[in-house]
Amino acid sequence: MEQVQMTAEERKRYEAWKAEDEKKQAAEQRKRQREEYAAMVDDEIS
Repeated sequence: MEQVQMTAEERKRYEAWKAEDEKKQAAEQRKRQREEYAAMVDDEIS
């Protein structure tokens, strides 16, 4: 495992980027789950 040195400012920007990325991934997962649920409901109704 490689260690990376960064300044406090770089660390702050990295943490902000990481949080935003996790937020986007969670939103995409919720969207996929809604689409799968809608398809499942449509299949049951048909």
